[in-house]
Amino acid sequence: MWGKLALLAPIALGTSSVGQPMGPSRQDLEVRDLMLRVIREVCAVAATEGVHLDPERVSQALLGLPDDMRSSMEKDLAAGRPLELDAVAGPVLRRGRERGIPTPATQELVRRVGLAVSV
Repeated sequence: MWGKLALLAPIALGTSSVGQPMGPSRQDLEVRDLMLRVIREVCAVAATEGVHLDPERVSQALLGLPDDMRSSMEKDLAAGRPLELDAVAGPVLRRGRERGIPTPATQELVRRVGLAVSV
């Protein structure tokens, strides 16, 4: 689960926070920074459960994704469908809180997605 979330969470949260595919999401330097920080947060939380992920490797994977790639969450948001926000961000936020791992970037992108949903 953690290996998947390390890449899925920043992609889904980042693209949904701006309502754009990967290219424009990464071009927004603040969102790009938040996505890369989410990777580090997920990796830190995963490590508390004995799962060791390389945040640099995951970051390179994120940066190498096609510009026109859209996350399913961003597609759901655009279509007005319910979002799987808790399924993507919930484990990171809950386990981080339980284990004393700060997750401010994940929290910020969740907040931004929430604002996008309410627009």
